[in-house]
Amino acid sequence: MGITNTRLNLENQVARYKGERDATAAQVARIEASIESLPALKARVAHLDSLITAAELLVRESNPDWSADEVKPLRKTDRDSPIPYGMMGRSALEVLRLGPLEGMRTREIARELLVRFDLDATDRKLLDKVANSLGNYLKTHDGDLVESDGERLYKRWKLIRAI
Repeated sequence: MGITNTRLNLENQVARYKGERDATAAQVARIEASIESLPALKARVAHLDSLITAAELLVRESNPDWSADEVKPLRKTDRDSPIPYGMMGRSALEVLRLGPLEGMRTREIARELLVRFDLDATDRKLLDKVANSLGNYLKTHDGDLVESDGERLYKRWKLIRAI
């Protein structure tokens, strides 16, 4: 005899409840962890406020007409690249040096970098992140370290070889 519809529906409901319970427990754990860091964060805000006040006072000393409203806040960005800092460019240039003479596409270079750093080259998000960052690096050095042929989708990068 097969499973009844009632039992199947109840098992599905149990599975949904378990999933919701696990997600809620994880959220509770995140909130509890953040509560522990609250006093340190409040102290940091107070310290930053005093630094801002002091810096504004120094600027007004030399320029009385200056307004703090002209200054827009800048958020500190966290670097979340999987490739160690300073290694992406060097490693990409090495991949190009050892690669085919006709050049390589950005994603091909990124895939090779992930393999070199023992990262999952099949992870699409990771590959996209590295390829995007690498593309910006290559565009920055287009004409001095590397050169490209073709347009956007078919662009291949090559090293500029010293004669």
